[in-house]
Amino acid sequence: MGRTLEAEMRFARTTGVVLSTMLLLSACAECSNDSDCTHPNVCNRAYSSKRCTPPGEAGDPCTREKECNFDTWCAGEVCKMRLQENEACWNILECQAGLICFYLGNGEKECREPTGLNGHFCVSDFGCQPELVCVVKAEECSYPKLEGEECHYNDECEGELVCNWGYNPDVCAPLGLEGDICGYFNECEDGLYCNESTVPDKCTPAAGPGMHCTDWVPCEPDLQCISEPGFDTCYAPGGEGYPCYDDSDCGDGFWCEGAESGWFSSTEGVCEGTGLEGYPCSSAGDVCAEGFVCVGSGDKECTKIKKVGYECKYNDECEGDLICNWGYDPPKCKSPGEEGDICGYYNECIENLYCNDTVDPNVCSPASEELEPCTDWLLCAEGLICASPPGEPDVCRNPGQPGDECLTWLPCEEGLICNALVDPPACWDTSGLGEPCGPEVACDEGLACSTALPEQVGECMELPEGVVPCSGQADECPWEEVCNLYLTPPQCAAPAALGEECGEFFPCVIGLDCDLAAEPPVCVGGG
Repeated sequence: MGRTLEAEMRFARTTGVVLSTMLLLSACAECSNDSDCTHPNVCNRAYSSKRCTPPGEAGDPCTREKECNFDTWCAGEVCKMRLQENEACWNILECQAGLICFYLGNGEKECREPTGLNGHFCVSDFGCQPELVCVVKAEECSYPKLEGEECHYNDECEGELVCNWGYNPDVCAPLGLEGDICGYFNECEDGLYCNESTVPDKCTPAAGPGMHCTDWVPCEPDLQCISEPGFDTCYAPGGEGYPCYDDSDCGDGFWCEGAESGWFSSTEGVCEGTGLEGYPCSSAGDVCAEGFVCVGSGDKECTKIKKVGYECKYNDECEGDLICNWGYDPPKCKSPGEEGDICGYYNECIENLYCNDTVDPNVCSPASEELEPCTDWLLCAEGLICASPPGEPDVCRNPGQPGDECLTWLPCEEGLICNALVDPPACWDTSGLGEPCGPEVACDEGLACSTALPEQVGECMELPEGVVPCSGQADECPWEEVCNLYLTPPQCAAPAALGEECGEFFPCVIGLDCDLAAEPPVCVGGG
């Protein structure tokens, strides 16, 4: 039904506008969209041919809200007056501006002032007090929940927090970073996805080539998630590992390996290429394609160089300075750990930090101080050693100092020896005048040991003038002399002559023999 000229003039009077004949003609002009009409006219779609009309009053035809004026709304195909306060309503569009369709209970609603108190009905935040939020699914106003507080819906949580279903109970939390717990696909930062293949589910980067993919963990751009027995896997279309039936299914540089065709059935193969994933290589790795590296503990093969956060087995397959951190399950490419970071092996921490395997999980820690735990991985601070009595866990201790009793489980300080010539045996440097000495215990500078014979204990004595002390070692004496261990102290001397005393530790001159059967042994002519 068309709007009459009288209706047009009535609209003009209510808005205070005197319409010219041109405007009246424009208001009746045919149109295809609102931009074809002069303001405030709209392209009314309720007519058999669309035409420009002013926003309608009650009773005028309409197909959408903007075809009715401010005091009416489009109810079906006719503009209808908005409801007054306390009139029964079905939704907020029916109520006058400034009112909401308030739920009274028992299925009844009325147009009311938007009180919006805690627990009041709402359909959006506009129906609630400024400090409250509208929990849309619960249809009620509520105070926003803070981080760590229990929740059921995202819009219950304050600001950018989400209701994380990965916790029990669900709690408000920031969007998850890599490795954070999650329970649903939209609970992680951009670029991360909730990986439901881990326990618990965790935020994970997009899957790379050869990695598992799911509905929640997609593949990197340009990769496809291909169904395989057990797990779906990411592949480049026509690239390494891509399913194929003949070479035409594979990209440039690849061929179809393992496919068989027959009259009644065919066997699927996979695309392979030189130097790509799984290709045999030598330790030099010169056959691997760009972006791949040769790794393995036995038979080596090419594998794609991994970015941070990707699964790995070897340090070499991680990009740049990243290492394969075995503190994660499965191991992942990570930067060398700083203090407190998880680690799985001794070489996974930055310089001067060590993988502390005395805690669970292992973490990067500084060197242990005195009486702190230590292991083959967790070293002691400089000057300390890792030791403990049998049956006790190792801790860092000071090594034995000069004069300390020697212990089988505690070595002496570097540069000291365990002197068994004293009772009890003690850590020793060198002996002073009158103190015991022997082959293993030397005397202070300027003193000499009274004996160097095996299994004999001497004492340190002053060195007589002109005497060159010796202990029976090679090259201690001038070439024409030998070390006479029978003298006190042992000293360099000419070899024994004919008839002179000799012995096992003091030889005769060349050409003579020492008669050891004589008493005392003497040098005799050679026979």
